[in-house]
Amino acid sequence: MRKCGTPAHGPQDLFSVKHLMSTSVKTAVDGDENPAERHRQWVTRAKTGEEEAFRMLFEEFFPKIYGMIFHMVGQVETAEDLAQSTMVQAWRRLNQFDGRSAFGTWLYRIGVNTALDHLRRRKNRPMESLEVAAEAGIEPAVNPEPPGGALDDRELGAAIDRALQKLTPEHRAVFVLGEIEEMAYEDIGRVLKVKRGTVMSRMHYARRHLQRLLRPFYERAQS
Repeated sequence: MRKCGTPAHGPQDLFSVKHLMSTSVKTAVDGDENPAERHRQWVTRAKTGEEEAFRMLFEEFFPKIYGMIFHMVGQVETAEDLAQSTMVQAWRRLNQFDGRSAFGTWLYRIGVNTALDHLRRRKNRPMESLEVAAEAGIEPAVNPEPPGGALDDRELGAAIDRALQKLTPEHRAVFVLGEIEEMAYEDIGRVLKVKRGTVMSRMHYARRHLQRLLRPFYERAQS
């Protein structure tokens, strides 16, 4: 266990997926322990430069951040890169975390902003199919099924890909956090630093827009 102000590895190496998979870290947790308290303890230790403590945070939060970002950007490799970038930023800015919010909320804010920055720079890049995402261990975010019966997974995935891609980054962020990550409106507002009313408005628009975009697909499937 290393404790010092300067990590032995660069953050990209220390918190890369490859490094994580090759390093055995015990993160077994007492079932009675409060997760928020556990995260607070890990953060406190990580702030002293203890790499293992932050690696525990990485191991617990990386899959969640990765899944959230994938549903925003629609590309597996890009999502992995952006999720790793999120964790690197968190490591470098850890002393800025003051504990007024949950660590997860603070980390999600970094992840969402990283994904939003990417989406705003991206122009007309195709999204990967949900079939590729499933192979990476991510289930489709939205799986509506019309009354007429189950839809072909590939057709449904392609339709959802196209529909999500047409949402603005801001509306997509609210939809992903609310419908996929199942966050309460108040928590979404904390992550995005917007009012609850703004979250509700964006969610309403996103749902209505997706329903409108997917309606022809459902009608064709039932005909």
